[in-house]
Amino acid sequence: MKRRFKILVKTGQFKVTGDSKVLITHGLGSCVALTLYDEKVKIGGMLHYILPENPGDGKKANYVDTGIELLIQEMIRFGTKKERMVAKLIGGAIMFEEFIKDKENSIGMRNIKKGRKILGDLGIPILSEDVGGGYGRSVEFDLSNGKVCINSYKLGIKII
Repeated sequence: MKRRFKILVKTGQFKVTGDSKVLITHGLGSCVALTLYDEKVKIGGMLHYILPENPGDGKKANYVDTGIELLIQEMIRFGTKKERMVAKLIGGAIMFEEFIKDKENSIGMRNIKKGRKILGDLGIPILSEDVGGGYGRSVEFDLSNGKVCINSYKLGIKII
C-alpha cells in the first residue's frame, strides 16, 4: 500500500493541495471541517472554521463567512473551477449538551447552518455530511478519490 503524505489543517486554518495527498484535522467539537473537491483535477481543500461569522477581525479563516472565500480563491489558483466543486461538512457538535438550553442556537448548530447557507448561495452542492451530535471527530480527506474518513470515539470510523 502506498503511503500518502498528510498535511495538518489546524483550527482556524485552510489548506489546498492535490497530488494524492491527505488533508487531516483533529479535535472537531463545535468547529466544522468544510471540504471542497474538484474530481476532474483531483484538487481539494479543507477549512477548519471555529465560528459562523467574522466580527471584523483579521483572522478570516476562523469563520466560515470569510474563510470559504479564501478556500475557493486558493482552489482556483491551484487550477480548479468553482462550478466543479463539491462540498462535505463534518463537525458542528453540541459539546456538553446537558449544559446547553437552546440547542438550535448553539455554536455547533450555527456553524452548520451558516456553512450550508453559504454553500447554497454559492451553488456548491453538499455531497454528504456528518454533523451535530454531542461528540468530537477527527478527519482525513483523501485527495486521490475525494473520500473523507471520520473517526470518533462514539461511532468509530465512517467514510463519506
